[in-house]
Amino acid sequence: MARIPRPPAPARRDSVRNSPAKIDPTEAHRLASAGAALLLDVREAGEHAEVHAPGALLVPLTALAGLTGPTGPSGSAPGPGAGSSPVEAVRTAADGRPVLVVCRSGNRSAIAAGLLDALGVPAMNVTGGMRAWSLAGLPMHSGACRCGGAI
Repeated sequence: MARIPRPPAPARRDSVRNSPAKIDPTEAHRLASAGAALLLDVREAGEHAEVHAPGALLVPLTALAGLTGPTGPSGSAPGPGAGSSPVEAVRTAADGRPVLVVCRSGNRSAIAAGLLDALGVPAMNVTGGMRAWSLAGLPMHSGACRCGGAI
């Protein structure tokens, strides 16, 4: 019988800086691949097209923070919860699972994870972003693939 991976413990904030909980890329890949967590990419569409983690849902930080309208930048494909706010769409896509947030280096994903956490969506920052993901030798796609969808 296949072992079902346990999702990470609820995100705990770093008490010194009040930053979101962190997860390393290898563990994030393991959980997302097993369906135990939602992998959320908060980079812009052009960055995502260059290289991205397979299955990552694309919601640029600008959309998540409400800077580009209710469903993200023009050209984004409708995703789960299309027509609702990006945060609600992420909440719907996560379906009770933790959200693992990734960007290029870990800075934007830390902001996004903090925002989601503050709004009641359990989220963790993938440390080092796609740079660390690549250095760990984890799978990546390139091109304008919609394997994880976009909001």
